[in-house]
Amino acid sequence: MPATYAEELADRGYAVLAFDFRNWGESGGNERQLENPTNKTQDIIAAANYLTKRPEVNPNRIAGLGICASAGYMADAAVQSDDIRAIALVAPWLHDRKIVNEVYDGEESVQSLIATSRQAQTKYETTGELSLIPAASDTDPNAVMQQAPYYTDPERGAIPEYINDVTQFDFYDLPEAVTTANVVLYFANITIPLFFKMRLVLMSENLTVLIL
Repeated sequence: MPATYAEELADRGYAVLAFDFRNWGESGGNERQLENPTNKTQDIIAAANYLTKRPEVNPNRIAGLGICASAGYMADAAVQSDDIRAIALVAPWLHDRKIVNEVYDGEESVQSLIATSRQAQTKYETTGELSLIPAASDTDPNAVMQQAPYYTDPERGAIPEYINDVTQFDFYDLPEAVTTANVVLYFANITIPLFFKMRLVLMSENLTVLIL
């Protein structure tokens, strides 16, 4: 999926790096489908640092593009890395624990998902075996995301390269201040507009919000 954005940006003259996170896609790692926000944020920081060493890249003009959950990882990476000078977020999943509880049917449901993750982690550390559960489903109550048609529709997110499984996930808070971003396009009909607007207020100290 990131290749679609990468190709469009390259066609417009940008030097673009698209990569698979560790344990995902064509990248290495034994804990396949590991949804670990800390690891993914570190991978983005490493990618940005790599770009500073490329001769075709201006190290003072490196920007990051984050989509869906990667928007949160990208925002976190921008806080931690001086190499990332700007960020753009598409369909961003920007949340705190209150929003997570609302989206995932309450604190009890969230804690159940986290407990499942911890059990998978213990099993892997003990036996080396992965415990995979569906990432998204319209029918399976064990899936992490319920009624998320983008990820189950082969005409949209469920492309052949997409593996609809995940193991050892966690929920996390976004950083309280993201000073890298100063303009955000806000669409009033997004899925969770109130929560998103709340996060925008908290995310940046110098933020202009354009409501479309």
